[in-house]
Amino acid sequence: MGIPLSLTFKDPQALTENDLKLASTIFCLYEKEQHSIILEQFLEHTNKINYWDFLDLDEISPDVILGAIQRKVGHLLDINQSKK
Repeated sequence: MGIPLSLTFKDPQALTENDLKLASTIFCLYEKEQHSIILEQFLEHTNKINYWDFLDLDEISPDVILGAIQRKVGHLLDINQSKK
């Protein structure tokens, strides 16, 4: 897919109920792929989840999508800083 292994998690961990309980804000990067899973496994937390519509890596190049995610997160950080 074009992403160096050094930038990936060696042992990815599955999302847990406790992860969602501890989180104040949750973002799912690809609603089309993740919404039904969240509804099936974590229905009680759906009100805390913000869905984005970033295409998956088999649909777009990593450079394009990672840059878009970086800009979106940067914008959220800017907003958060301005509220302080």
